[in-house]
Amino acid sequence: MYANEVYNRSKLGIQNYDNSAVESLKSATRLRKTIIGTPSYDLLDNRFYQTMFGYQPIHIRNEPIDFEVSNAVTKALYLADHYAMNG
Repeated sequence: MYANEVYNRSKLGIQNYDNSAVESLKSATRLRKTIIGTPSYDLLDNRFYQTMFGYQPIHIRNEPIDFEVSNAVTKALYLADHYAMNG
């Protein structure tokens, strides 16, 4: 989650969590959930939706097309959030 948040912020201008949550993610181990509940549900963490959308998590992207497709999917899914927050 941390790597996705940092990547989305720097490359796509998408921010899902506030800075304090990102700091919690940075120090979290993969064995426990740091942020839980509906507000933190990420559709792209679900393998079914990853497959349906052709999305690949950052750690398995190898080719430029992998980044292009996955970035487009991420932008499309967070477009509504962006406009809700920024008007």
